[in-house]
Amino acid sequence: MKSSNLNLLSATALAVILAAPLTFGIAQAAEGAKNAIDTTAGGEKIPTTEQARAAKLMPDDPNPVPGQALVPATSDGKGDKPATSSGDGDPTTKTGGQAAVGGAMSPGASAGGANTSTPGGASGSSGTGGVSAETTGARPASAPADSRPGPIGATGQTMPSKFSQRNDILDRVPIMAMPMALTLPQRQRIYQSVMADTAQQPRADAQALAPATILSTEQALNETQALPESLNDIDLLKGLRYIKAKDKVLLVWPATRIVVDAITL
Repeated sequence: MKSSNLNLLSATALAVILAAPLTFGIAQAAEGAKNAIDTTAGGEKIPTTEQARAAKLMPDDPNPVPGQALVPATSDGKGDKPATSSGDGDPTTKTGGQAAVGGAMSPGASAGGANTSTPGGASGSSGTGGVSAETTGARPASAPADSRPGPIGATGQTMPSKFSQRNDILDRVPIMAMPMALTLPQRQRIYQSVMADTAQQPRADAQALAPATILSTEQALNETQALPESLNDIDLLKGLRYIKAKDKVLLVWPATRIVVDAITL
């Protein structure tokens, strides 16, 4: 009897020891999820459906932001051409080649090569072997023709949100709630075409559905309908089905049973 009790106590203690890490892990995960939710709720605000749709339809500039343009230098004596020396063929200005023979360095010269600067402030070194504004005879433009803010090479889609109101809004929209890029006339056509079909009556259980909702198997099989043929010219609708509610049309992706958009007027 004592042996049985001992075995029972040993088994209970072992179960507690094995379950402790799992319990601790679950508690940590729950706390982490709570903190993530709190951070999202207290930090970035999720845009409304109307704001997300308006941002989705904003023009997307595909042209990258250019860098600073180089303007060819001129030799009209007005300071456009970079000055590399002030002596007659002497690469170290008026020092008579002192830097070359071990004398005192001329102003602006360095051990890596003569360091000169253009009137616009650009500098270059003749001892680095690189191509500079001085070796090409060009100078940076004072004001580029394209003055869009943002990193060089950024397009409308890759522009950081601090430079793009469109991307700032879209970055805060959950992926499952991202609206389709349907224009207002297209949305009106969809709504009117579906509502005009009196053969399909509104579904009572469809009123509570919204974008990102997953339909039940019964709803997906028995309540979704093919869109009217008059809408076949709208490419974004290809492969989608719909459910009619009292005052909205819910577009459904049948492969996943997810409501991808809700059309209202």
